[in-house]
Amino acid sequence: MNTTYLKRNSYKIFALCFFAYTIIYIGRKNFGACMNAMIGEGLIDKAYGGAILTAFLAAYAIGQMVNGVLGDRFHPGNMMTVGLMGAGCVNVAMGLNNIPELFIVLWCMCGAFCSMLWSPLVRCIAEWMPDEYRTQAGTNISPTIPLGTVISYLLCSLLLGTVGWRAAFIVCGCILIVSSILFRLGIRMMRSFIGEMEKINRESIRKNTAAEEKSHGRLSIVGLIISFGVSFTAIGILFNGILKDGLESWVPTFITSAFGASESLASLLTAILPIISLAGAYFAKWMYKRFFKCNEMLTSGVLFGISTVLMVPIIILTTIDTSVMGDVAKLILMIVSVVFIGAVIALMLGVNTLYLTFIPLCFGKIGRASSITGLLNAFSYGAAALSGIAIGFISQNFSWTVTISMFTLAALLGTVAGFAGSGVWKRGKDRLSAGE
Repeated sequence: MNTTYLKRNSYKIFALCFFAYTIIYIGRKNFGACMNAMIGEGLIDKAYGGAILTAFLAAYAIGQMVNGVLGDRFHPGNMMTVGLMGAGCVNVAMGLNNIPELFIVLWCMCGAFCSMLWSPLVRCIAEWMPDEYRTQAGTNISPTIPLGTVISYLLCSLLLGTVGWRAAFIVCGCILIVSSILFRLGIRMMRSFIGEMEKINRESIRKNTAAEEKSHGRLSIVGLIISFGVSFTAIGILFNGILKDGLESWVPTFITSAFGASESLASLLTAILPIISLAGAYFAKWMYKRFFKCNEMLTSGVLFGISTVLMVPIIILTTIDTSVMGDVAKLILMIVSVVFIGAVIALMLGVNTLYLTFIPLCFGKIGRASSITGLLNAFSYGAAALSGIAIGFISQNFSWTVTISMFTLAALLGTVAGFAGSGVWKRGKDRLSAGE
């Protein structure tokens, strides 16, 4: 295969993956956008709405573990198609449902279907693209998260203001269903190239797997993580989940209660955060390539460390009594806080890219990219779900200074995990690269 042919078709594979993962966010972020309208109609209350969001994260985390393993055994394109189609159908059902008790069941199902995309997607990049395009593809796939989030909120905002929350769910669901069909057609059009790449990689995977099993036997997913030095990654991803997802979800509440901001201003500032976070993945890749000899754990330790430092000014700002300040002064403090928080979230997206894309791609050489991705992603979202409950308790019973200090502690522990795991991961990565 010549270079032009490889490049052109690799870009097409990437475009399909980018499209699918951007679209799935339209069908997984819309409940948060519609929740207030549902509460306003009396269908659910705030406590039940929070339970639905937590149930989604729990189902998503469990689904990641299951679908990560399945993603290495079944065709990843088929799994992603089913995930898009299933999430679309559940969204339509949410819009048509009138039984309050069913909302949590349906949104759990949505979490399970949404979990069918990321791990198989990483396998697509690992096994359907040549080595020279994988790292760049792993970085460039990161914007799907903020892009899909922004599209979801803008679309729901438009629909909520015109035809209501039911239409928002139904329209989002229909978009996912149509997109699943388009994605499937795209995969079928690429089947010749995919077949060629699978044939090339299958032999390489077979040889590497045989060599690994000869040396260490057939390893379970847990054994794989321990053997190749990814145990510290599994620890680090817990703190990454707390900061990347947990911190972001509490920003509106934080700036409203700490600085007296209106809900509309809080929502506006929060909507900017996904756009700011785009820089994180590219900054992480630059650090990873330029300074840390392609060691993902060492790079993550530095990024966590910078985040720890950035959290300190936020703690200091929370100690200031804003009740005696004018509106302009409070606005300045609020903007400064959001800028620092945005920088932390951006850095955490960078760490997330290292942990959930770069490291799993290394395991493509032994056909386990999806399994590793699924387990690590499960840890990330499991931590985010639990942190939501814990931070809710802390913020309600203690000051925001204490609450932000807890996030700072998570950043510090992530720093320790990154530096502590850099050596063992380097040895594990060298083994994978050597095909041992």
